[in-house]
Amino acid sequence: STLLKPLYTSLAQQQLFLLHGGQLARMQGGVFKPTEASESLRLLFRGLFPMFACPSALLQEFKAAGVQDVSEITPERVRRRLKKDPKAVDACAAHFRGDRAPDLVPFITDALEYCLLDLSARGSQTYRELGGVKLLPMSGGQLLCFPFEAFVATEEEQRLVPSLRASFVDPRCSDRLRQWFTAPDFLQALSLRRFTPAVLSANLGAVLPCHFKGQPMVPAYSSQDASGLPPPRWLHDLWTFVGPDNAHLFNAWPVVPLTTGALASVSALSNVLNLPPAIPAAVGPPGPGPVDPLPLFPFGDEAPEGSAGGAGSGEHSEFVQSHPVATGLQRLGCPVVYP
Repeated sequence: STLLKPLYTSLAQQQLFLLHGGQLARMQGGVFKPTEASESLRLLFRGLFPMFACPSALLQEFKAAGVQDVSEITPERVRRRLKKDPKAVDACAAHFRGDRAPDLVPFITDALEYCLLDLSARGSQTYRELGGVKLLPMSGGQLLCFPFEAFVATEEEQRLVPSLRASFVDPRCSDRLRQWFTAPDFLQALSLRRFTPAVLSANLGAVLPCHFKGQPMVPAYSSQDASGLPPPRWLHDLWTFVGPDNAHLFNAWPVVPLTTGALASVSALSNVLNLPPAIPAAVGPPGPGPVDPLPLFPFGDEAPEGSAGGAGSGEHSEFVQSHPVATGLQRLGCPVVYP
């Protein structure tokens, strides 16, 4: 390399390197795509820097020969340029229209991942270096600058409060970059928050009718007019997300499904019957004949393909519909929690 250095140094000073615009430049007059960057980022880099059309391996060859007078792209340099010119991202986004629209968020995610490469192990202070960088894709379709007060949630969690769509980070980005979007220091530095049962509880007024709040029990799905209510499956998804440990957060709202399609609040659970999963079969003399199974409101029957299916199809549901004790209590008007 010592013998070749004078030759490579001389070549680097010649206008021999082809730019994407068709011009020739010295090596110092342009940049190569970093090897660690996604191929999709050529579009962004060409908008920020004079970009060589030559293979990136050429840069490594010159550096191996000892030539240091080269211009390189780095995550820090890209962040700095994006802060100065947020419209550079908009110009790239304009290429993702029509049939290419679904590719925009993956492209933005590639760019954000590259900008994070040198921040991963340097602590919360440096995450603030993303401030002013327009690489935050939202589920509502917006493209925003960091920092922004937004919620981080999975696609399934976001469906629990559709009206907050514009306040959620696009899950295609946050799921792929979960290494950062689940890190407390990253979230705190950029004003992001995890979507939690407490957040859901605070926003139930955007999903359920406001007059439900404070009611111990409402007819809900058992009434003839169930307009304005979320799909019945929503109750199943809510409790899958919330879990029993956070039930107290919903004391003010009737979100406990009953077998009839009515809803009870968590605070009213002492007034309803919540049957345990295992109850012995009825014993004693047989009755006058078989009892017709009681109808069971189909909460959860709209389960997506590949899921566990509606809860109404299980053995416990059949028990609630046909067991003499359970059916007797229901016929007497005792409200029973949906199994």
